[in-house]
Amino acid sequence: MVWTRRHTMRVAVALTLGVACHAAWVVLFILGASLGASAIVRGALWLAAPIVTAAGYAAGLAISVRGASPLAWRFSRLFVAVAIGCTAGEIVGSGIGPMFAGLGVVGVGGLSALGLAIRDAAGRTT
Repeated sequence: MVWTRRHTMRVAVALTLGVACHAAWVVLFILGASLGASAIVRGALWLAAPIVTAAGYAAGLAISVRGASPLAWRFSRLFVAVAIGCTAGEIVGSGIGPMFAGLGVVGVGGLSALGLAIRDAAGRTT
C-alpha cells in the first residue's frame, strides 16, 4: 500500500465538499421547517440528506482524482459507494435520534470516502 499526498488531498477535498453539501441541506431543511412546509416536503427533504451529502463526497473524490489514478474513478461508482455509507449512517443514527441521523450521514459517508481512498492506495505499488 502506498499512501501519497494525492490520497490525502483526495480525502480532504471529499470531506470539505461532503460537509458543505450537508450544511446546505441543513439550511434548506431548517428553512423548510420554519416556513411551515408540509409534512410531505419535510419528509422529502429528510430523505434527500444522504443523497445530497453523498453527491458532495463523490464530487470531491472525482474532482481530486481527475487524471491522477490508474483506476477508473467515475462519479457514478463513487456516488453509489458513498451513498450506501450515508444511508447506513442515517438508518443507524435515526434509531438514536434525529441529530444522530445527521451525524451518521456525515460520519459514515466520510468513512466511506476514506475507505475508497484507502482501497485505491492499497492497489498501488509505486
